[in-house]
Amino acid sequence: MATKAPRIRTGLLGRATIVVALFALAIAVAGCGGSSSSKGTSTTAAQSKASAVGNPPPEWAANADAWPAHNYDISNTRATSKASIDSTNVSKLNVKWRFALKGASVFGIFSSTPIVLNGTVYLQDLNSNVYALDRDTGALKWKHAFNEPSIGPNGVSFGYGRLYGATETSTFALDPANGHVL
Repeated sequence: MATKAPRIRTGLLGRATIVVALFALAIAVAGCGGSSSSKGTSTTAAQSKASAVGNPPPEWAANADAWPAHNYDISNTRATSKASIDSTNVSKLNVKWRFALKGASVFGIFSSTPIVLNGTVYLQDLNSNVYALDRDTGALKWKHAFNEPSIGPNGVSFGYGRLYGATETSTFALDPANGHVL
């Protein structure tokens, strides 16, 4: 009795599966590389990680005690060890201010990590609108309305004197002082 060979799908689902598999393979192969210096001395883990992710914009150094990027830093650590909040005092925290976002989508209205630089909180909603809020009071400093719904996650980043982001169909750079498109 002959056994049937598994059938390879050739339709859209089959092609998508092949593309995903090839992409996963490419990521796995890229992650296998190592690094060493030309003098034969090994680099530290921190140096290797820093060179793998690049260098942050110069403004980040001045805001190291804030939250200068999505997920905190260029390595996406999502945590800071510089905060005084810990398991012994987190239950004593109170709301300092609130900022209401208007609108709605299938996924809500917000899907991002705000960034904090120079006393300003920058965020982008799922309608691609960008807001600058005073860190201490929550007061709106400015808003740039794109009003272009997006499935997200949306968010802005800051570097080299500009606030960068994207809508569903385009990218933008804003002046962080006033929200004007650069």
